[in-house]
Amino acid sequence: MSVAKPLEQLPNTPDIVHPVPAQASVASGISLAVLRVATGFIFLWAFLDKTFGLHYSTSTAKSWLNG
Repeated sequence: MSVAKPLEQLPNTPDIVHPVPAQASVASGISLAVLRVATGFIFLWAFLDKTFGLHYSTSTAKSWLNG
């Protein structure tokens, strides 16, 4: 059975850090930003189509502005 040593008796070891490469971080940030903007445009287009009836999935007669 082992006994844990007090903190004063442990050797001085640096904290283990596993850094993420800067290129992977930048690339993932850019791809997430593009995905976020693209998702915003999809929802914006759906809103505009439903409001004005742009004939993508909603006819002009069934738009919100025409009742």
